Amino acid sequence: MLDTCLYVDDWVCAFSDVSSALKVSLEAKDIMTDANMNLCKWSSNSDKLVQLWKNNDFHIHPIHSENTCESDKLHKVLGLPWHIQRDYITLDELWLRKISWDDELPADLHQTFIQWRSELFNLADLRVPRNILDCSLDGANDLQIHIFSDASQKAYGTAAYLRVKNGDHIEVNLIASKSRVAPLSPSSLTLPRLELMGALLAARLGREVLQVIQRKGTPSVIMTVQRQGGGGETSPTAHRLDGPETHWGGIVTGKKYRKRL
Repeated sequence: MLDTCLYVDDWVCAFSDVSSALKVSLEAKDIMTDANMNLCKWSSNSDKLVQLWKNNDFHIHPIHSENTCESDKLHKVLGLPWHIQRDYITLDELWLRKISWDDELPADLHQTFIQWRSELFNLADLRVPRNILDCSLDGANDLQIHIFSDASQKAYGTAAYLRVKNGDHIEVNLIASKSRVAPLSPSSLTLPRLELMGALLAARLGREVLQVIQRKGTPSVIMTVQRQGGGGETSPTAHRLDGPETHWGGIVTGKKYRKRL
């Protein structure tokens, strides 16, 4: 697992239970220690595992310190928390208006920045669980992957959810999401084409998620496409996907996994 779960200089992996996680982490720690490389800043969403690490003299990440305040638990880039997609969109707007680095911001963009700064304090209340499900997949009698996509002139994106039915218990959680900022030139891509790009992104995400979830079972994949627009008309994406494949164009027929969304 040290070969397959390394990301830059971090070792990131997931386990179905605490005992397995402890066993592998102890083995990894011993292997790296023998090579005179100590793994440090251990972190987990399981308080029980963190306590077991402490009992075994693991170097725990400061985020788990009892003396760490909430504001210190925020991970930042260059000292600032960033909302990646929205900040990219704001920068795109600056480039479109040809505003240089030393120019004063226009009133509307200045207000956008002030609002962004005021919302930074809300990050302290944001909690995203590392584990997708609280229940085990072993006894699940129904697995479903629901994928949604949408687009605007500024960006397009997709989100995948896993729905697990275990007896009478049903649990739904976010698995992953992806988004892309639209090209700077408004004429580069029309809204219908951006919606198709969002559907393609959803198909790609669904394929990646399915490869992982299939290890635990055989889920069905449900891809949700908006069938009607605000005026009741059929959405461009639904219209294109319902039509013959010869009308889809290279945007979706380039590879096998693109061919049938």
